[in-house]
Amino acid sequence: MPYRPEYTIEINPNFGKKMGMSKTELKHIGIAVLALSVSFTILYMGVRNFFSTNWVINTLGWFGFSIVAVTFSFLLHELGHKFVSQKMGAWAEFRMYPAGLIMGLIVSIRGILIAAPGAVMIYGRI
Repeated sequence: MPYRPEYTIEINPNFGKKMGMSKTELKHIGIAVLALSVSFTILYMGVRNFFSTNWVINTLGWFGFSIVAVTFSFLLHELGHKFVSQKMGAWAEFRMYPAGLIMGLIVSIRGILIAAPGAVMIYGRI
């Protein structure tokens, strides 16, 4: 007797369609990357170093390091969610969470970083 599963697997009709990014998403990603980079800069430098004699050079150095680190880690992580979801046929876009960005900036002053920049919103049946 042949095997007959009691369920069927439906393939989403949008599976494998074109992947892209909207202007709103690019704006949200840019704001989130900048806010996270500033938070990491404050965290690494500490508040006392902002008032040192070489604070401009220190700030630019740490900000440069932070923007590279955030771009590679945060951006690749979120885009991974987005592109896998789009590959499976779902609508997916990053949306920033302004309260999380502000909280990250404020809390980083105390030497702790709580990063809640936003999330990839996914809609569709996969």
